[in-house]
Amino acid sequence: PAVWFGTETWVNTAFWEIPDPLTNRVEDPTPLLRASQAVFGPTIFPGEGPAYDEFARRMVQDYGSSDPPQNFAAATYDAVNVFAIALHQVLEVEGLTEGTPEFSPRLMEVLRSVSIPDGLSGPVFFDENGDRIGLYVMLSLSGTDYVEVGRYILGNLTVEPNVVFPDGTTNVPVDLIDLDNPTFIDFNDPVAIAFMVVAGVFMVLTLVTALLVGVYRKTSVLKAASIPFMLIILFGLLMGFSLVFIFSAKPTDATCMLRPWIGGIAFVLVAGALLTKSYRMWKVFDNQSLVLVVVSNIRLLQYLTVLMAIMLIILVLWTAIDPLEAEWKNDGILDQTKWLSCTSNNEIVWVVILFVYLGLLMLAAIVLAILTRKVVSVFNESRYIGLIIYSVFFIGGVCLVLSFVLESIVVAAYAISCGGILFCCGITLVALFFPKFFLIFFRREKADRQFDDEVTSSPSSRPESSRQLSSPRSQDSSL
Repeated sequence: PAVWFGTETWVNTAFWEIPDPLTNRVEDPTPLLRASQAVFGPTIFPGEGPAYDEFARRMVQDYGSSDPPQNFAAATYDAVNVFAIALHQVLEVEGLTEGTPEFSPRLMEVLRSVSIPDGLSGPVFFDENGDRIGLYVMLSLSGTDYVEVGRYILGNLTVEPNVVFPDGTTNVPVDLIDLDNPTFIDFNDPVAIAFMVVAGVFMVLTLVTALLVGVYRKTSVLKAASIPFMLIILFGLLMGFSLVFIFSAKPTDATCMLRPWIGGIAFVLVAGALLTKSYRMWKVFDNQSLVLVVVSNIRLLQYLTVLMAIMLIILVLWTAIDPLEAEWKNDGILDQTKWLSCTSNNEIVWVVILFVYLGLLMLAAIVLAILTRKVVSVFNESRYIGLIIYSVFFIGGVCLVLSFVLESIVVAAYAISCGGILFCCGITLVALFFPKFFLIFFRREKADRQFDDEVTSSPSSRPESSRQLSSPRSQDSSL
């Protein structure tokens, strides 16, 4: 695993008890202990085996100590033993004399060749530089106690598979890579790929729908729904589906701020178009006088522009005053979880402002949907608008709350956010457009007759309005 390795001094010192050299006081050890979690420190290999047990017994017996010898005693014994073996070889076996020119080089050469497979401190071997090949016990701090978590023997490191860290759990600390909880999503993640494929399919369906609107623009069903505003809604849905790709990118300062910009503009395009269309239906069909009511597309576009301008002002102020930035966040509990997130100093305030405005648009659309529920059916979209608003309000709200609550679980937060986007945009596309094309493809003649009958005979419509609605040319200008 990727962990920090401390020194042997770190392991053998209760550093949290060392006084500050300036104040000569022992400071609060909590920050030091938190910072030291998962730091593996090496200490000399402990003696093991029958030979060491006999050595320890003799040490206690000869020196009268009640405590067993420390690790350094076994290492010192092996060091003296290695030197004695080398001296014996050079002096007794080879007959060299101490102080001669060849004595020291030969002694060093023999020292490097000595090996003790069953040394008291573990196997003793030397590398080409004359250094002993390391044997260490890896210790980790748990509370204020050091516990063994692995061993480094002759160049091979083995670590316990379930290390218990200082917080008493096996949760991987902040400086490790948690493969089960990635710190951010990017385009290469399988989950991101899956959501982007689904979003791409919906975008293709949206483009196909826009093409069909252009092909069948002269049908009574589509003219009654106001073709320019259908195209605006479809463009807004395209932007909404594209949000999945923005959420799938690694958080940066740019992609973080793109989220509210693309999402806010897309919402106003869709909700604003539905709102202004419903407003025109209400003005025309709730007219109690005999005065002709004309609400042109240009007037509706002006209303939509005002709604969009309010959204742009909010977004510009947010970007200029307190922009979202990509920052690392942690759970604040021993920093066990760390993730890359989009945040700002007053993020919640701006989110509340944004969603209050969007909520007001949805509330206005609900009111108009209720007021126009009795409009002749060929023009009436209140049922579908109601379905869309209720679904978006409920699912969108739930997803928003869950994405904040589960922010530290990166995959879950991402899946909830993108799932909510796909659901809200998808149900809008299906509810608004699929019924219309079902009528065009399978019940076109019946729909045309219904259009003529309801426009000319509905008690809700005035003669002047009926003539306006039944004439293609005037319909384009007044509806």
